[in-house]
Amino acid sequence: MNIQFSIKKLQRFLLGCIAVIFVMAITFEILCAIAIESHLISGETPNYQTPGLKPFWVDENPHFGMWHPANEEYTHTKSCFSALYTSNSFVARDKERSKESKERQVLVIGAPFVEGYGLNSPERKSDFLEQKMGIEHLNFATSGHFVPTQYLLLYQHLSKQFRHDSVIIGLLSDNDLRMMTLNMEKSTLRTNTDLILKSEATGIN
Repeated sequence: MNIQFSIKKLQRFLLGCIAVIFVMAITFEILCAIAIESHLISGETPNYQTPGLKPFWVDENPHFGMWHPANEEYTHTKSCFSALYTSNSFVARDKERSKESKERQVLVIGAPFVEGYGLNSPERKSDFLEQKMGIEHLNFATSGHFVPTQYLLLYQHLSKQFRHDSVIIGLLSDNDLRMMTLNMEKSTLRTNTDLILKSEATGIN
């Protein structure tokens, strides 16, 4: 009888400890989010809307490295913005496009500021130009480690498949040149050397 009473008492104690730890963890999470939003500490606001916790930028394309998952929605939230990103079946951050469109089309290639990092799609330059000019602007830009050598590889392996009349390339001189140096992170160095070597080995012009 005393043994059963001790076991029940121990169970209640353990459950109580778990409950206290759980409440403390939730409270800590809330306080951290408030501190980040109030700019008291630096950090990224927790994003609980990310499907499967999968990032929107992944270094997995065999030809040009950094790209997106297909047909994905991602809510990107930081202390200074909250933006919804969506990708199409061709894995670009854009609405669905036709490769054989008879309408005039412009390809837009570049890095974060061209893709619209931190912006909802209607706020991007490519969407603004499309609306004002009445000409489709296909956005093939991406964030992450993505530099001019990869712009070329992306065009060769993907975006040139879409009929187009012209191409806009967005360059940010300081960022692009700095990332082209040997001080780059290892993953970026790989996408700037290995991918180019692969391209040359396969005879791509």
